[in-house]
Formats: sequence, C-alpha cells, structure tokens
Amino acid sequence: PNPSDVRLHMTRQWKLYTNYREVMDDYGEVFMSDRDGSSEVYDGSPSTLHFRVNSSRPEVFDIVTTVLSDMHNWVELPSDLGLKTTWNLLWTWSRPRVDYDKLLSWQRVNHYPCARHLT
Repeated sequence: PNPSDVRLHMTRQWKLYTNYREVMDDYGEVFMSDRDGSSEVYDGSPSTLHFRVNSSRPEVFDIVTTVLSDMHNWVELPSDLGLKTTWNLLWTWSRPRVDYDKLLSWQRVNHYPCARHLT
C-alpha cells in the first residue's frame, strides 16, 4: 500500500473513532447507574431506539411522534438532557444541519445529500 493512502485511511478511522467516543460518552452520561442499579439521569433502556424531530411544523412533529411512539422500542430523545448526537433517527422537515460523514452506522436521517436531483 501507498504510505499516503495508509495515512489517509488512518486519519479517517481516527475521525470516526473520535465521533464514536463523543456519542458513547453522551450515552454513558445518560445511562450511568448507581451501585443499586438505578439510573441517575434517564430511566430508559440502553437498547431503546431514540428519535428526534426537528420541525417548525407541528403537524409533522405530531405525526412522526405518534407513529414512532406506537412502535415497539422507539422513544423521543429527551430534550432536557443536553444530548446532541445520540439519536438513532433524525426527522426534519427541511434539510438537516448534519455532517453526514460523522453519522454512525446506527444513525439515520430522513434526508440525504443531493436528494433534489431525484425530483
């Protein structure tokens, strides 16, 4: 392998690892338990899927929240915990302000880059 290719690959891997650690630190704060097993911050399960809806349109928020809340294991990400990137699904009405290169394998957004070219 070319040394510059290896360097580029390692740089990308380091960035992914750094992003992963930030998200895991967020999760660690939320799901940290006392010695007696009770959660200090959030009473949900680490296996719970979290969604966040960013929309100024209340009907979009209501529809998405109702549908996902009725599904097994989906919970709206608590807004008072200060979490930024710990969602599994981000639903937006307009183009989200997300760095797609920093999304982790379990994160989905209902918009993707250059989708306008499909219409």
